[in-house]
Amino acid sequence: MRRQWYPSRGERKAFAIRMREDQEFREAYQERKAKRAAKRIASSAYDYPSAGGEFVPTKQQGLFATFDRRGTRSQEDEEAMEIVGSAWSTSTKCHHNYIHRVNECMRRADNSYED
Repeated sequence: MRRQWYPSRGERKAFAIRMREDQEFREAYQERKAKRAAKRIASSAYDYPSAGGEFVPTKQQGLFATFDRRGTRSQEDEEAMEIVGSAWSTSTKCHHNYIHRVNECMRRADNSYED
C-alpha cells in the first residue's frame, strides 16, 4: 500500500516562496494543475462526483441487482442493475457509480415497506 506524501513545514515554506518569486515556476505549476483538472473532468462522464475506481460488487449488491428490481425508477437504474448483476455473477469489476445506483435502489426498496 502506498503511503501519502505530505511536505514538511520547511518544504511548504520553500514552495510558497518559490511560487511568489519565480514567475516561470508559478506558470508551469498552474498549467500542470489545470491539465490535471481537465483530465479529471473529462473522465467523469457519470452523474456522481467521481474519484474513479472499479470494484467487484458485494454479494448483497449482486443478489439485489440480479433478482430484485424494486426501487428502480429510471432507465439508468435498470442499466446499473444489469451491469452490477453481470459483474457480480462473473466476478469482474464495474465502475463504482453503477454500484452507487444499485445502493440507492436498495435504500428506496427498504423504505418502501415503511408506513
